[in-house]
Amino acid sequence: MPVKLAVVPATLVAIAVTAASLGLLSNPEFWRLTGGISMTGAPMLLWPLWGAALGAATHAYHLRRRGTCRRCDRG
Repeated sequence: MPVKLAVVPATLVAIAVTAASLGLLSNPEFWRLTGGISMTGAPMLLWPLWGAALGAATHAYHLRRRGTCRRCDRG
């Protein structure tokens, strides 16, 4: 399987989840509707971390699966 087939969608999802969750959590209306930190809003606090973790895992996967450099012959 080509590496880009996994890396490109995972990168797009990591960016989208991080951006959307930061936008949601910075919206005062979100906090008003959920009543602050509650059982309904607490799991959403982890979404930015999940987006960053997915981005880090995607980068690590890309580094692990890439081939050797054609110019310097290093991996």
